[in-house]
Amino acid sequence: IAAVRASIRLFERMKQQERKIPQGKLAVNSTSAHSLLPALHNRHIKLINATWEEMIKYMDVHGVRIIDRCLTKKPDLIRLLPKLAACKKCKSCRSLRNNAASIQYGRKLLLDITSVVINLRNNAILESYIRDTFHRLREAGVDKEDIEMCRDELIMYLADIQPSKWSTEAKSAWKTMVDAITTLGTKGWQHPSDGLSIRKTVSS
Repeated sequence: IAAVRASIRLFERMKQQERKIPQGKLAVNSTSAHSLLPALHNRHIKLINATWEEMIKYMDVHGVRIIDRCLTKKPDLIRLLPKLAACKKCKSCRSLRNNAASIQYGRKLLLDITSVVINLRNNAILESYIRDTFHRLREAGVDKEDIEMCRDELIMYLADIQPSKWSTEAKSAWKTMVDAITTLGTKGWQHPSDGLSIRKTVSS
C-alpha cells in the first residue's frame, strides 16, 4: 500500500512538471528520453500520462484485470505466478479479484509500468530500470513472445476502459513507447530455448 501511495504522489508531481514543458520534440539532454526512446516525442509522453492516470487511481482493480486477460490469452503464463498456480479457484476474473495473490501480482505489474512512465524523461533511471526489470523477467523464464503478448493486451485494455481518452494519437504514443522498451529490454535475448538454467518466479 505504501508503494502505491508513493507512486501516486510521484505521478502527481510529474504531471505538474509536464504542464511546464512546451510541445514539440524532446531536446537531447540529461533529462530527456530522446537518446533511449528516439521515436518518443513530448506530445506522446503527455498522452501517456493522461491515459495512465486512470490506471494508477484504481491500481488493484486494473492490475487484476490485466493479469486475467493475459492468462486467458495464454494460460501457460500461470507458471510464472506460483501463488495463483496453487489456487484451484483462480479460473475467472471474479475469483481473481478476491484473491490476495492476484491483487499483489497485478499491483506489482502496474507499479513497474508506473515507474517507467514516471521516468520517461530520465535516461539514467529509465535505462537502469528497464535493464534490471527485463533481466529479472528473463531469469524467471519469461519469453520474448510472452512480453509481446502482454504488451498488446495492455494496449487493448487501455483502449477498452477509457474510449473517451483513447485517440489514434494516444494509441500511437503507447505503441511507440512499449515497442521501444520491448526492443531495448530484450536486446541480446535469444530464443526461449537457449538453455537458460535459472528458472525463478516473477515474484522473486
